[in-house]
Amino acid sequence: KPIGRSDSVDGDLALLTLPHERGAIEIGSASVFDDRGVAKKSLAAPDMKNRVNAGALSPDGNLLALGGLDGVSLFVIDRNQRLVPDFKLAIPNHDVVQQLAFAPDGSQLIGRSMSGRWFQWRIAADARPVAAIEQDLHLRDFTNQGLNGQVKSAPPLSAVLRRELRAADPGPTPERSAAAAPNANAAAPVADARYEPLNLDAIANVEPRTPMNRMARVPPRPQSLPTLPHGLQRYDGVDFLLGRAVQLSGTPQNLLNTEFPARSPPLRITPQRIAAIDALVLQLQTVTGDAGAVRLRYADGGEWVLNILDGRDTFSYWDIAAMNNPAKPRIGWLGTYATAMHGWGLADAGEVAAMPSNVVHLVNPEPERPVAAISLEAPPTASPGLLFLALTLEPSRSDRAAVKSKP
Repeated sequence: KPIGRSDSVDGDLALLTLPHERGAIEIGSASVFDDRGVAKKSLAAPDMKNRVNAGALSPDGNLLALGGLDGVSLFVIDRNQRLVPDFKLAIPNHDVVQQLAFAPDGSQLIGRSMSGRWFQWRIAADARPVAAIEQDLHLRDFTNQGLNGQVKSAPPLSAVLRRELRAADPGPTPERSAAAAPNANAAAPVADARYEPLNLDAIANVEPRTPMNRMARVPPRPQSLPTLPHGLQRYDGVDFLLGRAVQLSGTPQNLLNTEFPARSPPLRITPQRIAAIDALVLQLQTVTGDAGAVRLRYADGGEWVLNILDGRDTFSYWDIAAMNNPAKPRIGWLGTYATAMHGWGLADAGEVAAMPSNVVHLVNPEPERPVAAISLEAPPTASPGLLFLALTLEPSRSDRAAVKSKP
């Protein structure tokens, strides 16, 4: 049913429905609504700057799990109380909790981080006497307050009690190796005579899956891409080899951008005839006209610059209209960025914050002229310039048979 919500309440995608038509919970504000859409209360959730739009309800609707930047809070909804202290995760600062789900019987909470780390916790009622639970809490009190706030240490445990405590610990949950899901975007592990994916390691200057910016960069871009895969992938019908990448910046006068060059070193290849070159790129800001260029260096010493144009070949990831227009540039890898989450406290970041890349097809005007090297460039207006994730050659027809015979 429609829910009346103020401007401070987050988006529709953040609603969790309580079972038996008991209402709904909005994750962003941690607000509980009844079945008529009337707000009943707000849970005492952690500050929004430390949370993301990830949550789950237990099957019986009694427990709510809310994702944070580095952990999960578990609430008893009716009591508006934590069931247990927050679960904490040892994840790097460019990763974040992304998805949460309860087991069908409510006995476990499982989750996934943005970069693909999986975690799980058991959820069980403690049937011990209250005095035994209190003693257990005192044993785990690291505030140095001791028993009853009297700055006393807990009494030493007897050997019998130590054995009982150890026997009650079931140990880590056995790992279950799930079958790998098929990746529809992965290229087939067989040679494709149409494409020759290149390895950029010889000229790469960034690892795009980890934070690339320095503290001085304002705003902190380019972002890290923790969900970017490794290896051979196929985007929009083109095979690309994803490894390290090349970040360019076309404004050397700007001191904040001197960490990236305006032109890459030449990537030398076996001299060969190519009909076209495909580039998988990210455009991190809007530019007018040239967004970048690929310079072909022919074996005879000549050169040709293939320009990459904004609006025709690429678009900024802020340009949502271009992303949804099929007549605009070709979408390649589509993933998430994470660097901004800790610095800016984006509560609704995650897979909603898409980073689209573009597959750029550049035709060689002289396909029978062997190419010996390739350079990547950024115009002065691009600051930062394109992030080149991968390059792929399309051999000319006369050379395709040779490429197909390669192992």
